Amino acid sequence: MNKLISTIVLLLICYLCIAQNSEKFISNCFKAKYKKAHCFLTDQVQGLIKPKDIEAPFLQLESMYGKIEKYSFNCREMASYGLVEYYTITYEKSELDIKLVLNEKNKIGGFFIVPVQNCGINQETYTPPNSNESSTARIFIPTSSSNDSFSLLLSTPKNDSFSKILLLIPGSGPTDENSSIGKTKIFLDLSIELAKQGIATIRYSKFQNFNIRPTEVTFKDEYLNDISNINSYLNRNFSSKQRYILGHSLGGFATSHFLDSFAGGIFMACNSSPMDSLMVVQTKYILNLDGELNNAEKQHLQTMELDYVLLHDSISTLRDSQIILGAPVSYWKSLNNVNIDSLIANSFNVPKLFLTGDRDYQVPLSDFNKFKSLVEGHKDTKFVMFSGLNHVLIRGNGVPGPSDYEIPGNISSQVVNEIVNFLNAH
Repeated sequence: MNKLISTIVLLLICYLCIAQNSEKFISNCFKAKYKKAHCFLTDQVQGLIKPKDIEAPFLQLESMYGKIEKYSFNCREMASYGLVEYYTITYEKSELDIKLVLNEKNKIGGFFIVPVQNCGINQETYTPPNSNESSTARIFIPTSSSNDSFSLLLSTPKNDSFSKILLLIPGSGPTDENSSIGKTKIFLDLSIELAKQGIATIRYSKFQNFNIRPTEVTFKDEYLNDISNINSYLNRNFSSKQRYILGHSLGGFATSHFLDSFAGGIFMACNSSPMDSLMVVQTKYILNLDGELNNAEKQHLQTMELDYVLLHDSISTLRDSQIILGAPVSYWKSLNNVNIDSLIANSFNVPKLFLTGDRDYQVPLSDFNKFKSLVEGHKDTKFVMFSGLNHVLIRGNGVPGPSDYEIPGNISSQVVNEIVNFLNAH
């Protein structure tokens, strides 16, 4: 079952928004009637994706786990962002859940691939830190490209007295304001813990007001536009405060673009290796956790490796809308244009903190060490590797894998202390 979570990594960008009556949607997908499934999308989402964009993830899963044999409603629960329903899909070789997020009109706002859920029955749940010393407010700011507003969460000390504010940039793919992964919410943890230390934070969910086709998305759409809007807001409203930026995982790529706009930058479990190569390495690692590869898994890996070669050898000849490794070619082209090595190497005068855990199977230690070589000679730069912490800087045991994220936990106090010390020193 742990292997199934790897699918989340593969469905990077393209499958963000799918909508309407959940049972009818699942039923038509089960019957491979994707055009009919497309009819159950909201008008807005129908304009963003095509039936083939619904079909693609189901075909990908069948290549890994065999034909779909049946589906059934599993359970539902309330989340902070609305009602969530889970449908269990039984494949020839395994089972997984399709997580459907519904809005107030019972329309589906997204679907994700997750392990089979119990919806809170006899299972551990995430518990946030005590928030009595913090206060959180939702703020709406205008965007530069449309008349829509952009939503932020501002967390401050209870007495609203602070001199430093930290912008939190999440990792790849669809993420919420808390940077939720499984039963972990590291940005919620950080916002509460930092408020206790007199430090304010800004966090946000990506892909708000997403008004282009998912098959045309770029790295700029995923990160840079939003951060520019938030940075402008911070400059207008918090000019008297010291402003910092923190990027987690791929969010570090975006953070590197804005270092000169902030008093300091924090890179948390950030990769320097290209995302496409990491996806292949991560998937190979996950599929080998049980010590063997079946024929479907071997075929899936071979397909990924061929797609990786295609991206590197023939990307200029591919259509921008063509889906490779779960994302459109337009996305890979834009991401390849980000030279994080150069951006960090040239940030001579910006204080920087690099954090990683030795149980991080998603970003290799060699990436952490590469950053060390890039900033040699820079002042006010520190590197800390934590023993026993994983990719989300939470303590774990045993062989690291996707199941780590299904164990409720909070970001390590050691990490919080390092961040607080860095911010107070600069």
